[in-house]
Amino acid sequence: MRPLVQKSRAQGIHVMLRTSRFSEGRPQYSNGVNYSFPIPTGDTRLIVKAAKQCLKQIYQPGYSYQKTGVMLTDLIPDSFEQQHLFAKGDDSRSERLMATMDQINKQMGRNTLFLASQGTGRTWRMRRNLRSPRYTTQWDELPPIY
Repeated sequence: MRPLVQKSRAQGIHVMLRTSRFSEGRPQYSNGVNYSFPIPTGDTRLIVKAAKQCLKQIYQPGYSYQKTGVMLTDLIPDSFEQQHLFAKGDDSRSERLMATMDQINKQMGRNTLFLASQGTGRTWRMRRNLRSPRYTTQWDELPPIY
């Protein structure tokens, strides 16, 4: 499977979390928050920093959370250069760093390099045993025709 190179910048993010609505007898909570970047960015470090700030706003202790999510919003082409009088956008050093990290992870394997905020313990894995086949987007998942 070849990684998708999007070459996009996000103008914002949406962070959400919720408890399971099927857990009877447990307190329920659901919330989400949006954040807009002053300048559209593709810098993972800025996106993670903003996501953590958003999570601090909506997290409430004492709940058994079932689902969390971070979505990039208002994606624009990387070639689009929005100027701003007071805010500084992604500089060439940031873009080179992100490109270098992507290239190393492409050559050496996913998550060879990652941000420290991702943590080193990988105890949680996404459950994919009930995922539907991706016939329309993955060549290797097309059913064979004999």
